[in-house]
Amino acid sequence: MSETVIVKSCVDGEITTLQQVKDPVFAQRIAGDGVAITPSSTQFVAPISGELKMLFNGLHAFVIETQEGLYILVHIGTNTLALGGKGFMAHKHQGDMVNAGDLIISVDSEMMKDPSIDYTTVVLMMNNRPFRSIDKAPLGDCVAGETTILSITT
Repeated sequence: MSETVIVKSCVDGEITTLQQVKDPVFAQRIAGDGVAITPSSTQFVAPISGELKMLFNGLHAFVIETQEGLYILVHIGTNTLALGGKGFMAHKHQGDMVNAGDLIISVDSEMMKDPSIDYTTVVLMMNNRPFRSIDKAPLGDCVAGETTILSITT
């Protein structure tokens, strides 16, 4: 029996393709398939309900495991690991149960203005289990917690 899992945007911004991401791990879909978002906000929310399975030490990325067993990765920026968490604030803890739309990470607004930091955000389904199809939202504006960006049929 197939199920469709809906993933919402994690941040206000503009949807782009993974191919436009400067990091080849994402651009070539090595870590999984999904979309990229050019953020216009400093607030990053849970794109789906589930367990906050992993909150990276640098607070630049997190993984949510859905009740269907899918792992959804949100990776904020392509060169943000080097910041070591500077300017990032966690609002949830690893192991917490979260609802779609819950605030997970916020970024200092002054840091978001730094042109040397690429905040292009990747939202993808990690390659942890088979699925039938993944439908992606068309390119354009998105609203955190509202715009459907991925529909995954398992």
